[in-house]
Amino acid sequence: MPFILALVLVAGMGISYLLFAMPLKTALQNARDDLRESEKLLKQASETQGDLKQKVADLEYQLRDAEKELRSRG
Repeated sequence: MPFILALVLVAGMGISYLLFAMPLKTALQNARDDLRESEKLLKQASETQGDLKQKVADLEYQLRDAEKELRSRG
């Protein structure tokens, strides 16, 4: 009788694992994958932002240079 109860308990734990832990494990892996993808996108956005800031600085310099040139002509 105790052997049967132990067997039922172990079987119940196995079924519980399959019903609850496996889907959660899959969801956790999906969340980690999404986090890695978000990290890549954030890095790309930061790099793009840095490039755009540099471009703005370059254009502002060119604008000031052009304004100086116009003032010297006029």
